[in-house]
Amino acid sequence: MGEMTIKELSSSYPDLQEISSAELLAKVSVNSPVDSLLIELTVIDADPARAADIANTLGIVFANENERQQLSESDQPIKLLESRLLDLDGELANIGTQIIEIGEPDTVAKQTQFDRLTRELEEARTTYNSTFQLKLDYELNIASKINTFFSIEDAQPIFAPISPRTKTNVILATIIGTLLTLGIILLLDFLDDTVKTPDEAAKVTGASTLASIGFIKGDKPSDRLITQTAPRAPISEAYRVLRTNLSFSAIDTELRSVLVTSSSPGEGKSTCSANTAVVMAQTGHKVILIDADLRKPTQHRIFETNNNHGLTTALLDSSTPVAAHLQATRTPGLRLMASGPLPPNPAELLNSKRMRDVLAELLEDADFVIVDTPPVLTVADAAILAPKVDGCILVAEVGKTKYDILKESSTRLRATNAALFGLVLNRSKAGRAGYYQNYYNERYYSYEYGAGTPKASKKGIFGRLSNPTGN
Repeated sequence: MGEMTIKELSSSYPDLQEISSAELLAKVSVNSPVDSLLIELTVIDADPARAADIANTLGIVFANENERQQLSESDQPIKLLESRLLDLDGELANIGTQIIEIGEPDTVAKQTQFDRLTRELEEARTTYNSTFQLKLDYELNIASKINTFFSIEDAQPIFAPISPRTKTNVILATIIGTLLTLGIILLLDFLDDTVKTPDEAAKVTGASTLASIGFIKGDKPSDRLITQTAPRAPISEAYRVLRTNLSFSAIDTELRSVLVTSSSPGEGKSTCSANTAVVMAQTGHKVILIDADLRKPTQHRIFETNNNHGLTTALLDSSTPVAAHLQATRTPGLRLMASGPLPPNPAELLNSKRMRDVLAELLEDADFVIVDTPPVLTVADAAILAPKVDGCILVAEVGKTKYDILKESSTRLRATNAALFGLVLNRSKAGRAGYYQNYYNERYYSYEYGAGTPKASKKGIFGRLSNPTGN
């Protein structure tokens, strides 16, 4: 990998050709945080810009080489199957030619030959179809087992010297010596660039916070479905606040479909999708939850269903009604479309015309559709699907999601001309909707108790969700 990295960068940095692969790799350190799938690359070099370019290029080279090695192991069986398909194709053509040459079987001999060739043609077709299906199943199986690496955040050059940092050391020593514990706390708070409050999130994205959700405890994926297992818990109430606030974010439009995503993996967007779908269905409406994360799906584990069929089978099989690919859940009115078998080309499938047709057919069969997608900064899937729905919800984890990451996520979603309805701050210590909940309770106090006539009209499913009794 070192030699390939040097080759890629040699045009920009000719002096790299003078060092060996071992010397280049000696500049690199690799770190993987505990309980994380992330790999951090750090490059130390006299030129900060070159250090960043080496780190970024090395990451790309590593990801490509990793995928190439895994795919090369499966090349031989696929080539054998493709060769067999070519032979069968030729055999079919040959038999077809012979049948045409016979013409009308006006003699016993011709009829006998015609019957034999017809049987051979049918057998060859059956063999061709079974071989093609075997090749397709093998490719899907290989794709589901490939461990793909991708860049979440590009390396940036640090122009400040690493050592010695005399000025910084003096400042830190002064703070620690004079302010002690108070100084340390203030310093840590100052250096923390993660989102912690709705005000901070609004400053970065320009979007309001729909709800703040507390931390859900549990060992199994199904434990995350708190709105189903503990509907009276404070966190369940927070999801009902999310449902209500979402209705006011689209007060002038008919809202029937929403996409839920996050900036990075592990921020809780799948848990948010599942619980939001449950509270929608609990109002008596028909809801469909789609697991459109065709890389690392989780909804079938949360709802404890199988993943044998779902979105991918619906996209690949246009002859079967889309509803046949749905699964019932324990929540009345809520059906799940799992991801289905993982394909080798998720982005192409999600960007197809068939995907639009599937969404349209599901909207005819339900009052509301929720789409769970991969993180928006990880792959292009969320950006592909965003324009196909009425709007998006962006999930951020309190104390983990950084300002610049959250800002980039909201920018990418808006770049697709998608409507960003708002944010969900997940794993918040508040555990509920914070002051946003109080704001909506005060703003619409008279609506709840019938003390006045609402001045704003609410169209679509969310208008009915916020007032399910119709009073």
